[in-house]
Amino acid sequence: MAFLIFSWAAWIAWVVSFIFVSAIDWDSAIVATPEEINLAHLGPLWTYFGNKSQNVSIFHSREYMQQRVGKFKDINSERISNHNYSSMTAWLKEYATKYPNITWLYSIGESVRNKTLWVLAISRTPRTHRLGVPEIKYVANMHGNEVVGREAMLYLIALLCDNYGKNWYLTNLVNNLRIHIMPSINPDGYELGNEGDRSGFTGRSNDHGIDLNRNFPARFPTHRDKSGGTFLEKETMAAIKWFRQYPFVLSANFHGGSLVANYPYDDSTTGQDNIYSPTVDDRLFVALAYSYARAHSNMWKTGRRCGLNINGDFFLNGITNGALWYHVAGGMQDWQYVNTNCLEITIEMGCYKFPQKNMLPQLWDEHKYSLLAYMEYVHRGIKGFVLDQRGHPVKNAVLSINQGKNITTTDEGEFWRILLPGRYTVLVSHRKYLPQILNITVDEGSAKLINVTLEQKLCRENTVDSIRVRGEGAVRIAVFGVDSLGKSIVEELANATCLPEDLFVEILQQSTLHLFPSMSAERALYLKDHELDVLLLFGQGIPKSTLFSAGINTPSQFDQKNFDDSLMVALNNKKISCVNHMLDKAVSSMIDALNMVKTFQLGVSLGCDFSEPQLTLTTIATVLQIVVNVFIGVKDPVTEYSTVSSTDLGDNLLAKATEASSVNLHRIEERNCASMINIGLMKAIVFGDGHMPYILVMAIEQFKPFIEQVLDIYPLIDYAILLGTGGMKVLYSDVSRTGRTKDLALNYISQHTVIKPTGNEMCSRNNFMPVSTVSELQWDMEHWQKAPDILLVEAACCFEEGGNLYAENKASLISTLSKRIQGLSGTIRGLDGDPVKAPVKLTVGSLVFYTKLDGYYYIWLSPGVHTIDVHKEGYYPYSFSAKIVLSKQAMHDILLTESFAFSSLFKRENLSISFIAFCMLALIFIGLYRLSVVHRIKSIKRWGEGFERLPLNDFDSNASDDDVVLDSTKYSFMGLIKPLRITA
Repeated sequence: MAFLIFSWAAWIAWVVSFIFVSAIDWDSAIVATPEEINLAHLGPLWTYFGNKSQNVSIFHSREYMQQRVGKFKDINSERISNHNYSSMTAWLKEYATKYPNITWLYSIGESVRNKTLWVLAISRTPRTHRLGVPEIKYVANMHGNEVVGREAMLYLIALLCDNYGKNWYLTNLVNNLRIHIMPSINPDGYELGNEGDRSGFTGRSNDHGIDLNRNFPARFPTHRDKSGGTFLEKETMAAIKWFRQYPFVLSANFHGGSLVANYPYDDSTTGQDNIYSPTVDDRLFVALAYSYARAHSNMWKTGRRCGLNINGDFFLNGITNGALWYHVAGGMQDWQYVNTNCLEITIEMGCYKFPQKNMLPQLWDEHKYSLLAYMEYVHRGIKGFVLDQRGHPVKNAVLSINQGKNITTTDEGEFWRILLPGRYTVLVSHRKYLPQILNITVDEGSAKLINVTLEQKLCRENTVDSIRVRGEGAVRIAVFGVDSLGKSIVEELANATCLPEDLFVEILQQSTLHLFPSMSAERALYLKDHELDVLLLFGQGIPKSTLFSAGINTPSQFDQKNFDDSLMVALNNKKISCVNHMLDKAVSSMIDALNMVKTFQLGVSLGCDFSEPQLTLTTIATVLQIVVNVFIGVKDPVTEYSTVSSTDLGDNLLAKATEASSVNLHRIEERNCASMINIGLMKAIVFGDGHMPYILVMAIEQFKPFIEQVLDIYPLIDYAILLGTGGMKVLYSDVSRTGRTKDLALNYISQHTVIKPTGNEMCSRNNFMPVSTVSELQWDMEHWQKAPDILLVEAACCFEEGGNLYAENKASLISTLSKRIQGLSGTIRGLDGDPVKAPVKLTVGSLVFYTKLDGYYYIWLSPGVHTIDVHKEGYYPYSFSAKIVLSKQAMHDILLTESFAFSSLFKRENLSISFIAFCMLALIFIGLYRLSVVHRIKSIKRWGEGFERLPLNDFDSNASDDDVVLDSTKYSFMGLIKPLRITA
């Protein structure tokens, strides 16, 4: 038996040693076979550049870069080591203090564990953007246990600062760029990593366990991996805000685990690996990636090198399209390419993710010239300014390239477009200016300076008797002035909407403005010939509104008091002494003579002087937007008191609330307190910390297809609140059979200011069949397998007079959401600390729940004490009790013990332990075997001596000769007594 175990253990040892011997070491040479070299000539690099790819003056080699850079002071080898958060921060502060004229240390935010996300800017003017000077950024340590980039960034800072003013090349680089260096975007993950980690995952994610390089909004949301999480993390939101804050042109993101330069797209259209997914700038990205790889000692070579696979990774020319290698949805480089002007590639800096200290000097030496060579590319292509005829910058002008993505100009009209040598057609356009087409030849070397002057579009007036028409929207508004101030306002409005200012773009999409400087008999006929929704008059007087025709045609959504209060605030509450012409008899008589009985007639007095700083186009735009918002709702074709639900809750909001909701969306985005994502044609706003429960709140619309789209992105949603009109009642669908939806429905009504839990639904017109205010939805859910529990709130009959929907429903919504989190949650882990894979079965009485997320659970439970039984195949059962309090979430972490099975010894994570155990067992058996042999040999020798001294004749004994012999043998073998010495 011992021999068999020993043989088996020896075989395993041979296999394991064979694997380790076969693995490619971190500094192994890259040697390509003839077949691989031929294959390289068919790859993207040779396809695009042919023999030019071998020209070191185009793609600089390490040796070429050594000559260009010249002699410089390198990093003291004693300072090269792994730097934790404290020592990294100290390094950054040291150089910011030592070189204040060329450095600026700033923060873009904080990590989950509130560590500062540091950035050091290096430039001749580090604190400010210099007109016409491009900006680049290097970001490292996105995966916390991939640290070579982190260290390289610190050493690069030292290299640039210590050699400024001493080395011409490095000084020139700093003087003509602003370089932003972020050594660690994931400082929390780093602190969890382990030095010497070759290819592990400990510390890879942030403190929430989320992979930051899969956490950005994805091009294809359905491709997202669970590791990327559901919500944007603090680090991700800070990065997005940073990317939008500065005019970055070029970027690199530094990772570890292999040796290659990776370029977009990372995500394929199918979401599968090994599919080449080029951008429209593919040729340029190949050049960018190879410019980094070529200046590296080894990266540029074709062949197999160390990497993520045990036998290394194979690449052609040291570059790869991201999705061709493996697809990544929600990656940082893809998001930037789609949403900014910046071009970014990802660098895998070596196969050791967290190398030992003694490995770092070689790694730094291999990468330092690549870091410099890549920066040079920012100065290629074209650059310049887009100006108007007066020499003013044109912001957000679009440069469309026939061989690449569009870019937009900065606030100062600047642009930089990296291009390879060749001929290009560039279209420069802006909605207020006539477009220009440029045919440009780009040469090798520095970027070509091109300044573009755009000619302002002539306003194509649509005039009938000096009546100007603007916009093509559904809400038709006639605007005219009743006095000199009113006429000035209309003239300014005509100018501002001719080539619309940003303030009026949305207004003109939603409305059609008919602008009159003043009223006359001819213009009155024009008004009668056009079916108008609003007659809007501007004039002087104390800031307030005037309703004509006794307000008969005033929409219920227009709140005059709120409108007047906000108008006074906007105009600074100043006392006005001028006459209010809106109250003149001539004005009211003119309105009456028009006999526009179906038109909302509103006069707005705006002070005494249009030159007052408070009376701006912003104020006028706000007035128009409020009126338009009111009529967007009024023009909904739903009949008043119809029992058919309106499809937009916004139709019922007051003017002030409607205006506020639009503003708040921008405020939410600016403050990064939530993430906004596009789902089909919808925009979803996602709040929260990413932990369960997940709740969907939406207006009704055609709910099923929309909910299904959301569930594809957020499959953990198990409860939906739908808001609509068409009644004053609450309906529920209890798909989970937990009883929670009915409980929450009753809770909703109990907090409502209008709907009562007892009695009939007030909107019902059928007196014979009264409708309850709470009832179960009678929808067929059998064919909707993913249906969540649903709470449908019908918050208004339709367009009833008065009422404030938000105030009426606020307490109910807050109470329901608070009660929705009620229940029990926690982690589910094994004894090894790893999350237990879903599904895990949790039983509470007759209720059965199955987890959907690995290592985490949440179950809604009513208040009281509950016993929870946990079952998972391969683990021992687990039971515990928990007390649930109203509107509170109890926490209990579950630790499951894996049940023993012989097959578990062969699991990948147990192989090393099993191997060691079997080796130890084999050694023990070998030891025992050798010990038994030694003792047997000794006993035989002793037996021989004792046997010779035994008498051959009979002596007094009852035992037979055989018994004596056997007894003597036994004692001798056991070593308990010496062999008998029997003498005559």
